[in-house]
Amino acid sequence: VQIWLNAGNSVDPALLSRRVRAVITRRVRTISRKDHVQAATVSDDYLFGLIDGEGMFHVGVVPSPFTRLGWQVIYMFKVAQNPIGEAVLRSLEERLGCGSISPNAKAGSKDRTLKYVVRDLESLTDRVIPFCDGNLVVKREALEAFKTVLAKVRDGDHLTANGLLQ
Repeated sequence: VQIWLNAGNSVDPALLSRRVRAVITRRVRTISRKDHVQAATVSDDYLFGLIDGEGMFHVGVVPSPFTRLGWQVIYMFKVAQNPIGEAVLRSLEERLGCGSISPNAKAGSKDRTLKYVVRDLESLTDRVIPFCDGNLVVKREALEAFKTVLAKVRDGDHLTANGLLQ
Protein backbone atom coordinates (compact mmCIF):
# COMPACT_ATOMS: atom_id res chain seq x y z
CA VAL A 1 0.00 0.00 0.00
CA GLN A 2 2.82 2.40 0.90
CA ILE A 3 4.55 1.90 -2.49
CA TRP A 4 1.25 2.45 -4.25
CA LEU A 5 0.65 5.67 -2.27
CA ASN A 6 4.18 6.93 -2.94
CA ALA A 7 3.47 6.57 -6.66
CA GLY A 8 0.93 9.39 -6.32
CA ASN A 9 -2.23 7.29 -6.08
CA SER A 10 -5.03 8.30 -3.72
CA VAL A 11 -6.81 6.07 -1.23
CA ASP A 12 -10.13 6.52 0.49
CA PRO A 13 -9.25 7.03 4.22
CA ALA A 14 -12.30 4.96 5.19
CA LEU A 15 -10.74 1.96 3.46
CA LEU A 16 -7.49 2.37 5.35
CA SER A 17 -9.27 2.53 8.71
CA ARG A 18 -11.10 -0.79 8.34
CA ARG A 19 -9.97 -3.58 10.60
CA VAL A 20 -8.34 -6.50 8.88
CA ARG A 21 -9.95 -9.80 9.78
CA ALA A 22 -7.90 -12.99 9.91
CA VAL A 23 -9.08 -15.57 7.41
CA ILE A 24 -8.81 -19.19 8.49
CA THR A 25 -8.26 -21.54 5.57
CA ARG A 26 -8.15 -25.28 5.11
CA ARG A 27 -6.40 -27.26 2.41
CA VAL A 28 -8.66 -29.71 0.64
CA ARG A 29 -8.24 -31.93 -2.38
CA THR A 30 -10.61 -31.51 -5.26
CA ILE A 31 -11.06 -33.45 -8.47
CA SER A 32 -11.33 -31.39 -11.62
CA ARG A 33 -13.56 -32.29 -14.54
CA LYS A 34 -10.51 -33.86 -16.20
CA ASP A 35 -9.88 -36.02 -13.11
CA HIS A 36 -6.69 -34.16 -12.18
CA VAL A 37 -6.18 -33.82 -8.45
CA GLN A 38 -5.95 -30.16 -7.47
CA ALA A 39 -5.43 -28.47 -4.14
CA ALA A 40 -7.88 -25.82 -3.02
CA THR A 41 -8.01 -23.54 -0.02
CA VAL A 42 -11.40 -23.14 1.66
CA SER A 43 -11.85 -20.32 4.16
CA ASP A 44 -14.70 -19.84 6.60
CA ASP A 45 -15.77 -16.88 4.46
CA TYR A 46 -16.04 -19.20 1.46
CA LEU A 47 -18.16 -21.60 3.53
CA PHE A 48 -20.45 -18.73 4.60
CA GLY A 49 -20.93 -17.87 0.92
CA LEU A 50 -21.59 -21.51 0.08
CA ILE A 51 -24.25 -21.72 2.80
CA ASP A 52 -25.78 -18.41 1.69
CA GLY A 53 -26.00 -19.63 -1.89
CA GLU A 54 -26.57 -23.37 -1.65
CA GLY A 55 -27.62 -24.00 1.95
CA MET A 56 -31.05 -24.46 3.45
CA PHE A 57 -32.53 -24.41 6.93
CA HIS A 58 -35.54 -26.70 6.72
CA VAL A 59 -38.41 -27.12 9.18
CA GLY A 60 -41.33 -29.39 8.47
CA VAL A 61 -44.38 -30.55 10.37
CA VAL A 62 -45.30 -34.06 9.26
CA PRO A 63 -47.94 -36.58 10.32
CA SER A 64 -46.70 -39.12 12.84
CA PRO A 65 -48.62 -41.98 14.47
CA PHE A 66 -45.92 -42.10 17.17
CA THR A 67 -46.59 -38.71 18.76
CA ARG A 68 -49.39 -37.65 21.11
CA LEU A 69 -50.61 -34.87 18.81
CA GLY A 70 -50.22 -36.95 15.65
CA TRP A 71 -47.65 -34.53 14.21
CA GLN A 72 -43.88 -34.33 14.38
CA VAL A 73 -41.54 -31.37 13.85
CA ILE A 74 -38.55 -32.22 11.67
CA TYR A 75 -35.60 -29.90 11.12
CA MET A 76 -32.33 -30.02 9.22
CA PHE A 77 -29.52 -28.00 7.72
CA LYS A 78 -28.53 -29.03 4.20
CA VAL A 79 -26.04 -28.00 1.51
CA ALA A 80 -26.03 -29.76 -1.88
CA GLN A 81 -23.31 -29.83 -4.55
CA ASN A 82 -22.42 -31.64 -7.74
CA PRO A 83 -19.81 -34.40 -7.24
CA ILE A 84 -17.02 -32.00 -8.24
CA GLY A 85 -17.82 -30.00 -5.07
CA GLU A 86 -17.51 -32.97 -2.73
CA ALA A 87 -14.23 -31.66 -1.30
CA VAL A 88 -15.97 -28.42 -0.29
CA LEU A 89 -18.75 -30.38 1.42
CA ARG A 90 -16.09 -32.42 3.22
CA SER A 91 -14.41 -29.19 4.31
CA LEU A 92 -17.74 -27.95 5.72
CA GLU A 93 -18.29 -31.27 7.49
CA GLU A 94 -14.77 -31.08 8.96
CA ARG A 95 -15.21 -27.45 10.03
CA LEU A 96 -18.53 -28.09 11.79
CA GLY A 97 -17.52 -31.49 13.17
CA CYS A 98 -20.95 -33.03 12.63
CA GLY A 99 -23.39 -34.19 9.97
CA SER A 100 -22.90 -36.52 7.04
CA ILE A 101 -22.49 -36.51 3.27
CA SER A 102 -24.58 -38.79 1.10
CA PRO A 103 -26.21 -38.90 -2.35
CA ASN A 104 -28.98 -36.33 -2.72
CA ALA A 105 -32.52 -37.36 -3.68
CA LYS A 106 -32.32 -38.20 -7.36
CA ALA A 107 -34.13 -35.84 -9.68
CA GLY A 108 -33.39 -38.13 -12.61
CA SER A 109 -31.17 -40.97 -13.77
CA LYS A 110 -28.21 -38.64 -14.38
CA ASP A 111 -28.47 -36.81 -11.03
CA ARG A 112 -25.31 -37.51 -9.01
CA THR A 113 -25.51 -34.56 -6.60
CA LEU A 114 -24.35 -34.95 -3.03
CA LYS A 115 -25.75 -33.45 0.14
CA TYR A 116 -24.27 -32.52 3.47
CA VAL A 117 -26.95 -32.77 6.18
CA VAL A 118 -27.11 -32.07 9.91
CA ARG A 119 -30.31 -33.26 11.62
CA ASP A 120 -29.66 -33.67 15.34
CA LEU A 121 -30.76 -30.85 17.63
CA GLU A 122 -27.54 -30.70 19.62
CA SER A 123 -25.29 -30.31 16.57
CA LEU A 124 -27.64 -27.77 15.01
CA THR A 125 -27.77 -25.60 18.15
CA ASP A 126 -24.16 -26.05 19.29
CA ARG A 127 -22.30 -26.06 15.98
CA VAL A 128 -24.28 -24.97 12.91
CA ILE A 129 -26.10 -21.99 14.44
CA PRO A 130 -23.00 -20.46 16.11
CA PHE A 131 -20.98 -20.90 12.89
CA CYS A 132 -23.63 -19.20 10.73
CA ASP A 133 -24.92 -16.60 13.20
CA GLY A 134 -23.95 -13.10 12.10
CA ASN A 135 -22.14 -14.38 9.00
CA LEU A 136 -24.95 -14.85 6.48
CA VAL A 137 -26.52 -12.22 4.25
CA VAL A 138 -29.05 -13.93 1.97
CA LYS A 139 -30.18 -16.57 4.46
CA ARG A 140 -30.10 -14.33 7.56
CA GLU A 141 -33.89 -14.27 8.00
CA ALA A 142 -34.18 -18.02 7.37
CA LEU A 143 -31.51 -18.63 10.02
CA GLU A 144 -33.35 -16.43 12.54
CA ALA A 145 -36.62 -18.33 11.94
CA PHE A 146 -34.73 -21.63 12.21
CA LYS A 147 -33.20 -20.54 15.54
CA THR A 148 -36.67 -19.67 16.85
CA VAL A 149 -38.04 -23.10 15.93
CA LEU A 150 -35.07 -24.93 17.44
CA ALA A 151 -35.46 -22.96 20.68
CA LYS A 152 -39.13 -23.98 20.86
CA VAL A 153 -38.20 -27.63 20.24
CA ARG A 154 -35.42 -27.49 22.83
CA ASP A 155 -37.91 -26.07 25.37
CA GLY A 156 -40.52 -28.72 24.50
CA ASP A 157 -43.04 -26.16 23.22
CA HIS A 158 -43.59 -28.24 20.07
CA LEU A 159 -45.23 -30.94 22.24
CA THR A 160 -48.29 -28.75 22.88
CA ALA A 161 -50.98 -27.91 20.32
CA ASN A 162 -50.31 -24.17 20.61
CA GLY A 163 -46.54 -24.64 20.38
CA LEU A 164 -46.93 -26.88 17.35
CA LEU A 165 -49.07 -24.26 15.61
CA GLN A 166 -46.45 -21.60 16.29
